[in-house]
Amino acid sequence: MSAELEFVVHSVMINEKTKWPTIMLRERTNGKFVPIAINKANAFATLISLNPDADLSMKRPLSQDLFIELASVTGLQIKEVVVDQLTAEGIFTAKIRMIGIEKRDSIELDARPSDALPLAIRANKPVLVSSEIVSKMPDISPDAPPFRKATFEDLSGP
Repeated sequence: MSAELEFVVHSVMINEKTKWPTIMLRERTNGKFVPIAINKANAFATLISLNPDADLSMKRPLSQDLFIELASVTGLQIKEVVVDQLTAEGIFTAKIRMIGIEKRDSIELDARPSDALPLAIRANKPVLVSSEIVSKMPDISPDAPPFRKATFEDLSGP
């Protein structure tokens, strides 16, 4: 098992080459970035989570809000989100780590990073990334091509 490094969800970007929305994670200590391509719906949810004061009236709870509420009413506590693997096919996997009712029970749920990362933002919980993944990442910057900051307009619609 490789060590885990703490990251923050830095931004939601559009990769102009692929046209895919991308969550940019930034390592807390050295600022290295890990880009994770996601779909528009999850990018929109992440952008909302990063901008809680945005003038968007959401009439129904988002998935991450529903998950937080479900955890709360069942007595579970969200501990952290871990991006734990990058498969040979280029797919990232994640885990949501939770603490059970008895406080000594540890629960780990398999998740897509695109679902788990907005949850971590909304629940104000740490994001960890496997050092093995970090070592495979090239040096990139969200301020340089092919990336540009995503807007709500980029992510609305089909």
